[in-house]
Amino acid sequence: MYENAEGDVYVQSDDEWWYKGQSGEKFEDDTSASLSHFDHKGGGDIFHEELEKQTISKNSYFFESLSNTPRSEAAERSATLKIASTENLKKKGPINCLDTVTHIVLGLEYNLNPFKSLLEKQKLLKAAIHSHDGNAILVVVLFLKSSLKKSLFLREIRMQADAVNMYLSYLHETREQHELTDLLLSVRRPGDCAVLKYEDANQIPDPKRKLNVLQTLMSTYCQPGLVSRFISESVLEHCMCLEDYKVLMDHKVVSELCDDNILENLIGRNEISNSCIVDLLIFSILHFYNVSEISSISPLTIRDRYKVSSQKFQWCALRTLAAAKKYQDLEKLLLTKRWFGGMKLQSYVPYKTVLSILSKSDAPLEVLEKYINIIENESEKLTLAKKYKCNKSVIEILKKKRSKTALLEFQHTLPPDSIEYHIISNMLLSTEIKWKN
Repeated sequence: MYENAEGDVYVQSDDEWWYKGQSGEKFEDDTSASLSHFDHKGGGDIFHEELEKQTISKNSYFFESLSNTPRSEAAERSATLKIASTENLKKKGPINCLDTVTHIVLGLEYNLNPFKSLLEKQKLLKAAIHSHDGNAILVVVLFLKSSLKKSLFLREIRMQADAVNMYLSYLHETREQHELTDLLLSVRRPGDCAVLKYEDANQIPDPKRKLNVLQTLMSTYCQPGLVSRFISESVLEHCMCLEDYKVLMDHKVVSELCDDNILENLIGRNEISNSCIVDLLIFSILHFYNVSEISSISPLTIRDRYKVSSQKFQWCALRTLAAAKKYQDLEKLLLTKRWFGGMKLQSYVPYKTVLSILSKSDAPLEVLEKYINIIENESEKLTLAKKYKCNKSVIEILKKKRSKTALLEFQHTLPPDSIEYHIISNMLLSTEIKWKN
């Protein structure tokens, strides 16, 4: 208690009563009174306004107390009254739906047991939704789940999209797959249900069991009009891929080559179960490249079935045949004869990339030289020949240019006892070549 210069007396007791000394006017800070206007004003705006007042009032008072600016007695009483209002809200239990949701949002104590009737629970759910607070919505939804019959509970939340979405997220996080599926079907979202089932099927390691689950999914959920075309086509393509995998494994013959090691280097593992179409195509190229196109295991058949582009097919074949060192098959794929003799590269893959892949697969120099010699640009041909140490090709290019100086410079880079060194020596002594320099 203190008295100011005018003689006004202020008292703060534990019961939070305030007096104006000479006027005798008495104020009681009652939470129910401060929030009672919620019942007379509709919408979520009043709720947010009151929530904002209660949340920031105490902090506002402390910031004002730190200021050096003199404050009026009315401002001081108003700030102190705000603190008392918040403290009183903590002490008293909520008295209606909006107060209860306010406590949930602020992290204060709350009690949902007083809401017994269905009408009260409906109002509580609407108040939580108007708060736009996910935690408050989920708390009320779980309360309704525990206090209502399942059919009644589903009927109530189906009418509130926000409640459905929060509950779906909760079920997905807790991995309650059966209830999640039922809810998706009850709210007429078969597409989401199909995606959920498809995700679960992809977790099955056994290809045969996975194929059975996907076939069931295809016949049950992926009917026309129920899900999008993209989902149904994806599931169908996955089923086809697993069926092809089964056929390929039944026809696989153990080769003298270490095919499993080659496959692991190409796709990162030595088996193709649960793989993509590209991995399936690489496996087919590795084991059945020369099989007739009419066979279901032929790479060309798989290419046509899955509509793989020519560029992608050639890229897969190039990497696979180079790794398996099947250079004759690779030559048939990439090279074609000219009308007037010679060979040319007929490939979607740039010749620099072709040489890089061949080099990484430890192809012989003769193979590299064959692809270098078909390059028409002499400058690029010389650069690539030096890069991949195709010395014979370098000598032929420099001889064709009749550059004696360049030939001598290149000779100094070779070991004196190498064959190429002696070839250059004999070439420089020849009188048949007219050198430019």
